Amino acid sequence: MNSLKDKKIIFATWSSNNKYWHAHQMWDGPLRKLFGKVVTFDPQEQINNFGKEQMNANFLATLKREQPDYVFMWIMFEEFNIETLFEMRKLCPKTKFIGFCGDDDIKFEDHTLHLIPFFDYFFLTQPNYFKKYNGKAYFMCGVNTDEFFPLKLEKKYDLSFVGSPKGDRVKLLRSLLDKKLNIKIGGSGWSRYPEFEKFYCGKVSSAEFVKLINETKINLCLSNNIFSKPHLLERFFEVNACNSFQITQYCEGYHNYFREGKEIVTFKTQEDFLQKIILYLAKEKERKLIAEAAYKKTINTFTTDKLLEKAFFKIDLERKENDFKKQIVNENYVYLFPDDLFLSKIKLKNKIGSAKYVFFKGNGFESHPYRETIQINSLKEGGKNISISDFYHSSFLIKNYASLCSRGLLEYYGLKKLNQFIKLQQLMVRKDYLLENINHFKLFYKNSKGLSFDFEKTAFVSIPLLSSNIKVKIPLDNREHFYFAFFERDLLWRKNKGLLFFDSYLYRFLLLLMIDRNCFRYFFTQTLYKTKIPFFMKISQLANAFIL
Repeated sequence: MNSLKDKKIIFATWSSNNKYWHAHQMWDGPLRKLFGKVVTFDPQEQINNFGKEQMNANFLATLKREQPDYVFMWIMFEEFNIETLFEMRKLCPKTKFIGFCGDDDIKFEDHTLHLIPFFDYFFLTQPNYFKKYNGKAYFMCGVNTDEFFPLKLEKKYDLSFVGSPKGDRVKLLRSLLDKKLNIKIGGSGWSRYPEFEKFYCGKVSSAEFVKLINETKINLCLSNNIFSKPHLLERFFEVNACNSFQITQYCEGYHNYFREGKEIVTFKTQEDFLQKIILYLAKEKERKLIAEAAYKKTINTFTTDKLLEKAFFKIDLERKENDFKKQIVNENYVYLFPDDLFLSKIKLKNKIGSAKYVFFKGNGFESHPYRETIQINSLKEGGKNISISDFYHSSFLIKNYASLCSRGLLEYYGLKKLNQFIKLQQLMVRKDYLLENINHFKLFYKNSKGLSFDFEKTAFVSIPLLSSNIKVKIPLDNREHFYFAFFERDLLWRKNKGLLFFDSYLYRFLLLLMIDRNCFRYFFTQTLYKTKIPFFMKISQLANAFIL
């Protein structure tokens, strides 16, 4: 392998400076061993201290100053403006940009797919998605063995789990409460569930987690995603690297590499989960044999050091292909007002003219730069005729402060309920499809009926590409998965800078609470609890009881 000791990389993943988060735990040390210079840029830290817009400006300034050989990014949602992604390619034409996605099973179609043109390579954790990256993806689900390793400690706990209470995790752990087992639960979010209070140990650092793994008879790897579907998780490799036993939620991807009953033990149902816990608590010898076999395979093949070396061996030898502009489709489009749908067919055709794609405007919606490019590209795979972009909820008081994820609404509530939350201005449509189905579009505009937005016909873009002051009433349950409250980060960075009470934003936000019911509900049921201030947490608990 060509030495990377004379190369520079900007490590710009979310929470890259946060020792409690696995981006730092997994990659910081191995990257520093591999590269001559590592420049860390933490988007979350930057947003918390300066706000989103200043973070974007600081990122571009860092690129311009450093001119790195590589940039390694993990884009979580919409923290990087689309304009920033275009500009970074202009500023660093010789740089190889690498993206990471560990959640393709959740967000490939509606998020990562739209980011692929901005990156030269991707590191992935879900094996089933490699073919979608046209040979530019590398497996990157493993463990940093400088952080996770065996310790000779007494097995003090029957079971332990570290992670957030998403998907079906709460249900599974509740099923253990009457089993009289010595359990430890770590990670953020569990304080909202009083039934786990005596088991909860709060957030755990990497060192604390390693100790807990080594002190546990059966570690639980609850690896389903937020929609309770199978997902391959780095946690599995971290437990293996500690030569400790675990029971893992079934995902086909694990069995590509590990043998059931020999190197891995999985479960599919809650009944299976409980039966295997009872079985293996009584079988110490089997636990040790399986843990040892999984440890050896993980250390030999799945360390972050080895995975990074293997990927960069190929990447470093490849010539950078400056085909960024070729991947961006630019074709004729036109904007219509909703009322234009009711023109005669001849007048409507004349208004559309030679355009291949139709967008809609008006009624308080404002498109952002590059909206047209992203949505047109969302249909280039073929077979789909409609693209739906999420939008920012905006106000003259504080501008963009939240968004509603259409994909999340579809997953939780289905097609019928989704139509209630989609507005015509979010759509981009192929011209021919619009003209062939004009009566359906008229009906949809009038009363949100007539169109069906399923994955077979529709491209979802879970990156807000427009803003609107329109008010949409949202469901109260599961809202943390589809209502994104960006006002929280705008309040937080002002607090961190000591400006919260001296900046007009707080007072403009309080006025907004009086006129936006969604914002009001979220603030009192979610945001106040996140402050960890007992008085505000109590108010939040009362609000949840009253509102729900």
